[in-house]
Amino acid sequence: MAGVDGFGWPGLGDAIRKRRLETGLSVSAAARSADVNRATWTAIETGASRLSEHRWAAFERTLGWESGSIRAVIDGGEPTVAAKPVEPAPEIDLEYEIARIKALDVPTKTKFALVKGVIDLAEQMQQERQGARSNTRS
Repeated sequence: MAGVDGFGWPGLGDAIRKRRLETGLSVSAAARSADVNRATWTAIETGASRLSEHRWAAFERTLGWESGSIRAVIDGGEPTVAAKPVEPAPEIDLEYEIARIKALDVPTKTKFALVKGVIDLAEQMQQERQGARSNTRS
């Protein structure tokens, strides 16, 4: 049975967490996609914080739900998965990693090699996820 958060919304945090796990998103990637911080995402999943209505669309988009799914869950129904499933965000935050590399006190040639390595790794992770999804559909 779904828990009721401190705001009387049965199962919303549980439904959000369940869908995030189904899509393969980490808390950090989901929070980044929904433009909230990690602590806020976690508080919403656990029912410690209420999801502001102005954030519903971002959460629905991040989770690959149709518009109105959060309202449906709050009203005791089920969310509707969008026709096109959500694509998990890369676990590597490229902008962040590149900024870190730029700040290093190393030769420019080394910085270029590091940036290329991070980008290659992100692309490899993306290809592996796509391969895993195609294998589960077979």
